Amino acid sequence: MSKTNGAGEGIIMALGTKLFQLKEWLTIRDTARQLTSMLNEDVSEADIYQLALDGNLIISAYLPNGVDAKKGRLVQYEEVKWRELPELDDSEFIKRPDGKIDVIHKKTKPLIHMPDALLIDDDVPAREARWLRLEEQVSRIDGLWDLVMMGAERLDIQHLLLQEISELSYDYINLEGVFLINGDIWANPQARFKDDKPNKDEKNSFYPAGSLDRFDHVLVVKQSSILDFLAFLNNRDKKPKGRPSKLSGKEIAEIKKLHKEQPKLTAEMIANQYSVSASLIRQEWN
Repeated sequence: MSKTNGAGEGIIMALGTKLFQLKEWLTIRDTARQLTSMLNEDVSEADIYQLALDGNLIISAYLPNGVDAKKGRLVQYEEVKWRELPELDDSEFIKRPDGKIDVIHKKTKPLIHMPDALLIDDDVPAREARWLRLEEQVSRIDGLWDLVMMGAERLDIQHLLLQEISELSYDYINLEGVFLINGDIWANPQARFKDDKPNKDEKNSFYPAGSLDRFDHVLVVKQSSILDFLAFLNNRDKKPKGRPSKLSGKEIAEIKKLHKEQPKLTAEMIANQYSVSASLIRQEWN
């Protein structure tokens, strides 16, 4: 097979590779090998992780044995429901010399109102941001899910990158857990409390899984994501210097409005305008 000198030729090469066409996804190692062949330059597993962290390539998780998870969908600010937490009791207990206790009741103060959805965009006003509402019920998911790269899954990839390039480890944690996406369905994998009893309230038996390592998975890259990345490389000269690796909340709102008003525009067309990968555009459409 002849070598290629450009990303555009690499796409043609990929489309002409029968085995590659038949595969829905490749492992991280095989993705590095495939891109090495397509681009005629060395691509390592560390490069794959770095590209994913920079928002230029989507890594997915294949869940062969399934995992418990709370599913969810994005909602608008107007759909978010708010609840007030229980009031804070500022009472003071004073012990008298005779051993008795006096209770001085202070004025109680209500805590902040809590939303029933998770704020996704923190760089725009709340009314313009995306919100994720997760179901209370835990269900089972399996198959192929993309890493959202906003929760514990991002920390996992950062840790894997450090392992590839150094002896350091990434010790941060994310209490909100892992976030995955498949189409317009989001998922927050759950772990079960170790001391949980069979007759315990099922809703309170789980907590967000703090790492991908809490359940069986294989990190992969979908064939479509590889082709989108190659198309993105082909237009890399159009990317402004210092361009952020992910879209801002304002850009996301603009892209969704554009997609709604002009549905015939492809992800590639819009990606060229914003100098990002088509995969990232498709992810924001969902």
